[in-house]
Amino acid sequence: MLAPFLPDGRVLRPTGIHVSAGFSGDRLNNVMGILADIGMIDHESNCFSERGQKLFDKLGGVDLA
Repeated sequence: MLAPFLPDGRVLRPTGIHVSAGFSGDRLNNVMGILADIGMIDHESNCFSERGQKLFDKLGGVDLA
């Protein structure tokens, strides 16, 4: 399963996953909107918020294996 974004330091890089016409939005924008709503990222800069960075670090960061 692909992640909707790839963390690159404090910046979240999109994977560019889109859905076809007739859906409410692409996966990336929906997930990013949810993460912004719960205070994990700053939607304008696509960077982790302080709260989001703490959680990300606690979970062990990126596993690219």
